[in-house]
Amino acid sequence: MYICRIYLMKMKNKHVGILCNPSKAGRNALKERHIAAQRLGIKVYSILLSQSNIDRIKNNKKIKVRYWKQSSICQRYIDLPYIIYDRVDLLSPKRSIAEEIIDIATECGCVILNNPRMRSLCKSKMDTYEFFKNEDYVPKTDRLNRDNFQKYLTNYDKIFIKPEIGSQGNGQIFIKSSDSFFIIYSTDQVSYFDNIDSGWDYIDDILDTYSDKYPKNKYLIQKGVDIKKKDDRVVDFRIIYHRDGNDKLTETAIYMRVGAPKSFRSNIGQKGHAQDPRIVFNESNLTSKLSEFGEKVINKLSEKYFIIEIGLDVLLDNNNKLWLLELNSKPGSKGLKSLKEFIPEDKQNIKNAVMPYSYSNRDRRNWGRKYKLFISKPLSYFKFLFKFH
Repeated sequence: MYICRIYLMKMKNKHVGILCNPSKAGRNALKERHIAAQRLGIKVYSILLSQSNIDRIKNNKKIKVRYWKQSSICQRYIDLPYIIYDRVDLLSPKRSIAEEIIDIATECGCVILNNPRMRSLCKSKMDTYEFFKNEDYVPKTDRLNRDNFQKYLTNYDKIFIKPEIGSQGNGQIFIKSSDSFFIIYSTDQVSYFDNIDSGWDYIDDILDTYSDKYPKNKYLIQKGVDIKKKDDRVVDFRIIYHRDGNDKLTETAIYMRVGAPKSFRSNIGQKGHAQDPRIVFNESNLTSKLSEFGEKVINKLSEKYFIIEIGLDVLLDNNNKLWLLELNSKPGSKGLKSLKEFIPEDKQNIKNAVMPYSYSNRDRRNWGRKYKLFISKPLSYFKFLFKFH
């Protein structure tokens, strides 16, 4: 155990240290958070994920951080921040360093935000299914093996095979049955098989090619949902929640993700893109229905977990039933950011294969406000915590 005497004496700062993945997008987010934090009277720093910072904390020394100043990113050494906000991907190579910083900072009396148990639930698609099993929110899911492969192909006309732990739709396989054969859709391939034995052998070969990232014994099989499409493209919905300055977990935004042509995935990382569901579907009660479903999911989660932020990925089937696809403990801002950026109507068919739905400047400003909430709401909660510090 590390006795952080110096830190315990100095833990009167109103600093927020963010653990996040080092990337260009992360640098842009640092700028936006810094500007928003200034308005709230708090300071935000990005803690460098390095072994040297771990050693400095152990030796009661100041840690190295990045921060935004006068249109550039600067570095300095500061006392360990009172609040540490964990936004490092659970699959990041830097995750082990983040975990060690969190462990030591906890012993030093820091407040760690973004519950690791909650994030663990979000990481495992099997754990998510088990948690909501009695609510009928998540499509039926099992561990992938030959017996379950046969059972699912016999009982369902669509199935998904996906890694238990993964993101951006990577490593997924979609299978649907036709009159006398099955069609397999994987990364960039379409294949066919006419019996379960040959299908299982083929799936086994595909999983071999993915095994460097996704172990074969960590795959799941899931009942496919008859997804409601738009212009023959798959769609799903992202519902984002943040805890705000009144210590309330509230909805920040709902947007729709549209898959690329002929794709079975809608992830923005797989050439999908964001759209406004009210404009695309032209259904006034759709967002209300999504909000009600999201509230049910959040209420169930809140029975066991304290949540700072979360993203729900939701499907709508052809019977207008909503399904929870997965949970995201660190929802990204890319979808909201794209919706607030103006794209001229004559460019909308070209840029990222966007469907030709026109947005007024008023719509763009509305999404701009939602994007600002995405950045500022967690900071407002940090300010709320400082009142009791």
